[in-house]
Amino acid sequence: PATALEPQARALLDGPIGERPQEEVTRNLDRLQVDWAGRQLGWLIDGDMLLVNNRFQIAAFNLQTGQRAWQTTPPEGKKVPRSRDWSLVSMTPRVFGNRVYGRLLYGDGPLLGCWDATNGQLVWLADQLPGVHVASDPWFVQDRLIALTVTRTEGPEVLLRLATFDAFTGDLLAHTDLVQLRASWYARHCCETN
Repeated sequence: PATALEPQARALLDGPIGERPQEEVTRNLDRLQVDWAGRQLGWLIDGDMLLVNNRFQIAAFNLQTGQRAWQTTPPEGKKVPRSRDWSLVSMTPRVFGNRVYGRLLYGDGPLLGCWDATNGQLVWLADQLPGVHVASDPWFVQDRLIALTVTRTEGPEVLLRLATFDAFTGDLLAHTDLVQLRASWYARHCCETN
């Protein structure tokens, strides 16, 4: 039979959340009571650690104690965007070896970064060319760090590419053009289905 569940607070995710969290970027999220903050969380369990990415920081929590082990700091010199930019797009971190890879929403769009898994110290932040953003979570395929990127073109389209990055430095090693998308995809910064 159905029974009531009683939620229990186990840990606190505090720290950077972006600018102007009350400002609605995607229409009707407030009217439809969409849990935009919850939908924008990406998380991963790795051994006895829970990694949580709210798009402005990655925090690691010990699953046994509930205590936060570490959290990343905002990258220096990067513009802090609105909390609801790239609405409803979660950014799930990945662990490979003793490193955590993930995206953070700073500057004009998502940036790819790498942190030490033991203490959360920044190892590298991939500085992309202007108009290039990491559009997918990073993945390791055959020990290669890959992600989808979008690039603005001179025309009314954006180019979706499969990019390969150096896992040790964040340098872009290669990219393969996949498809051209209408520029309206780029301007909306949200996740939608038709």
